[in-house]
Amino acid sequence: MRSSTGFPGPCISNPVGGDLVGHARWLGVLTRQLLDRARPRAGADQLVGRSVDGYTCGFPLSAAYDRDCIVAVGMNGEPLPLKHGLPARLVTPGLYGYIGSTKWLTELEVTTFDAFDQYWVRRGYADRAPIKTMARIDTPRSLERVAAGPVGGVAWAQTRGVEAVEVRVDDGPFRPVQLADALNRDSWRQWRFDWDAVPGRHTLTVRAVDGGGETQTETRADIVPDGASGWMSLVVTVE
Repeated sequence: MRSSTGFPGPCISNPVGGDLVGHARWLGVLTRQLLDRARPRAGADQLVGRSVDGYTCGFPLSAAYDRDCIVAVGMNGEPLPLKHGLPARLVTPGLYGYIGSTKWLTELEVTTFDAFDQYWVRRGYADRAPIKTMARIDTPRSLERVAAGPVGGVAWAQTRGVEAVEVRVDDGPFRPVQLADALNRDSWRQWRFDWDAVPGRHTLTVRAVDGGGETQTETRADIVPDGASGWMSLVVTVE
C-alpha cells in the first residue's frame, strides 16, 4: 500500500476563488503497479476508469507512470467514505477530477483517445485537462468591513508545486507573501500577507508562481472546456 498526502484536485466546476477543492491523506495502491501486471499493449495512450453506475473518466496513460496516481481505499486514516468513492477510487495528481478521479471504481480500461471519449468529453469538455496554477484569498471575505490585519489563503499547482505567492493592493505593485512549508508538490500551500492597511475601500489581488517559475495567468477563462483561470480579486473596506 502507498500513502500519499495531497488532494484529488479542484473540481472542474471550481471558479476563480472557489471552494470546490480540499486536502486529504490517501492510502492506496500505485496504479502503475496494477498496469505493470496487466501489461498494456503498445499504442495505448488512455486509461479509463469506470464507475459502478457506468460513469467514465479518462486521462493520458502516461499520467499513471509519471506521478503518484493511486487506486485509493483509505482517506485521512480511515476507510474511504462512501461520498468520496467507497470502496475504491482513482486519485491522479495534476488532473481535474472529471479526468482522473473516478469514484466508486469498478474497472480500469486501457485504450486510446481515438477509440473512446469519456463522459464529459462528449459534453464539450477537454480530453486533457492539467490543473491550472491558482491562488485564493480566504481572509478577509469579499465586501467585508475589517480592521487592519493579515490577508491569507492557499495556492496550488499540482505536480509543479508553488514557488511564490504575490499580493497587490489597489493599483500598487505585487508584493511577495509568507509561505507555509510545502508538504510536497501535489499539496496546496498556505500563505499570509501582513497588510499595513489604511482606512478606506481597497481591492486585493493575488497570484501564484509555480515550481517552474511560471506566473499564474491573468487571462480569464470559464470552467468549460478545461478549467477556470484568472487572478482572484476582492474588495474590502478597512475601518
